Amino acid sequence: MAAQVGSDKLDINLTPLLDVIMQLIMFFMMCVNFVADQVSANVVLPTSLSAQEIMPKTDVDVLVINVEIKREVRMNPNGTPARTPDGRIIRDVVPDEQGRKQYKIIFSGYDESKWFTEDNEAVGLDYAQRKLAALAKDYRKKESLRTGKPSDQVELRTVVVIRADVDARYGLVVQMIAQCTKEGFPKVEVRAFAAQ
Repeated sequence: MAAQVGSDKLDINLTPLLDVIMQLIMFFMMCVNFVADQVSANVVLPTSLSAQEIMPKTDVDVLVINVEIKREVRMNPNGTPARTPDGRIIRDVVPDEQGRKQYKIIFSGYDESKWFTEDNEAVGLDYAQRKLAALAKDYRKKESLRTGKPSDQVELRTVVVIRADVDARYGLVVQMIAQCTKEGFPKVEVRAFAAQ
């Protein structure tokens, strides 16, 4: 870049500008290295087995039901949570006094369920059946108000998502699906989740 003013030739010296740019680049590279050193892999993030997916915004209601097994975090001798080789926290199944798995059926937005075992799963299924019948009735009323039809003539549009622990008994999940179908829910999706 040269400019002519009369007979004198002017040149712009870019060396100091390049020095400043190089120093800024080195400064940011050093900051990135320091931040990377501050990150610890031993941070234990809170988890929730009852967490539900964020569903897309549609005019169809979604009911999420979690079928959970009671678990607790396995601890190392030094007091830190045990982890898998890929870094996930290990959660072991907590059996009852007789060594049976303990289950809980949780409906999204409700926390009134209690633990039950494989031997008395009729308690959990009874709760789930009553809750599904009540929710189906509520969804029909809501749809009736929207469409103007009587609630006994309204078809449900609510999608049910059953999220089951990978170690849950298959028969329990099948009975939940059958109850959803009996109550008139048009679509039931089953998703397994690993509690690790």
